Amino acid sequence: MRRSPLLTVQVLCPHFERPVYARKNEAADKLVDCGSKEECAKTEPGTTIVVYPRGCPVFRASAG
Repeated sequence: MRRSPLLTVQVLCPHFERPVYARKNEAADKLVDCGSKEECAKTEPGTTIVVYPRGCPVFRASAG
């Protein structure tokens, strides 16, 4: 099976309220990585879980 190409696209970030660069999986038509993820993601204290804000177009926040 061939790997799908990753395209670099620009999306509007609802948290920074500005465009950010993200990587898009062309075959699945999904955003899969954000160039500014280190600026908005936070790590839960005492764990290795990284939490992204709700409404993130790249990293979907889990319900709950």
